[in-house]
Formats: sequence, structure tokens, C-alpha cells
Amino acid sequence: KGVKGIFILGSNGEFHVIDEAEKIEFAEKVIGIVDHRVPVYVGTGACSTKETIRLSKKMEELGADALSVITPYFLTPTEEELVQHFTAVAESVSIPIILYNIPKATGCNLSAEVVGCLAEVENIRGIKDSSGKEENLKAYAELAKRDDFDLLIGSDSKISYGYALGASGAVAGTSNVITEVLV
Repeated sequence: KGVKGIFILGSNGEFHVIDEAEKIEFAEKVIGIVDHRVPVYVGTGACSTKETIRLSKKMEELGADALSVITPYFLTPTEEELVQHFTAVAESVSIPIILYNIPKATGCNLSAEVVGCLAEVENIRGIKDSSGKEENLKAYAELAKRDDFDLLIGSDSKISYGYALGASGAVAGTSNVITEVLV
């Protein structure tokens, strides 16, 4: 249908209610079925850095093309702790990482300052923003003017707005039902 990638184990994929063994089994099957036809992005975020690193390494071993890492949830890390968390995860793998900002689910918004700092980490290559906040999108779009950093829109209602700002793509829940329209 023309999609440019498959994104699994995100918030619409209900990653938070699936245990680690199920995540690994599911990712292994999807990666095998896709068979390099398009990149497979796998969500590996968890409450702890240690758990996120463990799952990220496993998904890299299985052949994931990139990882999506949500902010730790059920707690409110400081900006310094967020930088430390994402940097530690990025340093544990060699494949690209997409930051995942969805403050309504995590209680934590990734500020443009934190994202700018993390954009300097070699394999942190973009951000998926599901905040629905135009001020976030504008700030992230400025950061995405760099050649090696992408802005992906995660709020379906903000796709057109995001593209007008220069976003390079969207990860949309509705793409599961109206694929041709969104492509």
C-alpha cells in the first residue's frame, strides 16, 4: 500500500500490557514477515533504563531497523535524567533511535532543549511527537532542519500541520484502516 515502514509495540500496539517474551515473539514474527521490504521500527521503552536497554539490545539482535523509545512513564524524570536515560539506551545499541513523546500517557513532555541535546547523540535520529501541541511541533521542526534528525508526527490530527512545518513522516494509528488516504 506504499507505507515506508512498519511501527510495532507502540502505544496503539498496547506495548504496556504485553510481557517481554510476547514482545520478543511478536517482533521476531513481524521482522521475518516484513523481510527487509521496509524498515521495522520497534518500541522498546519501559519504566526503567535497565529494562529499556535489555529490550533494545534484544530487538537489535532480532533485526529491528530502528527503535522507538518512549519517555519513562509512571514517574516524572528531570531533564537531566531524561538525557541520561536516552543517552544510555542509545549507547547500548548501534541502530537508530527515535524518541517518542506522548505526555498524555507518560506525564512527561520532552522539551525542545532536551531533544536538542539528544539530537547530538549519534544514533538518536528523530522524534515521534504525539503530544498534539503545536509549540512542540514548531520547536522539533527547527531541530529537524538538521540533515540527520527527523520529525515524525504521531497525532493524526496534526499530520498536515506537521508536514507544513517540514516533518518527514507520520506514524498514524489511522494508517491501519485508511492506509491509502494517509500514504
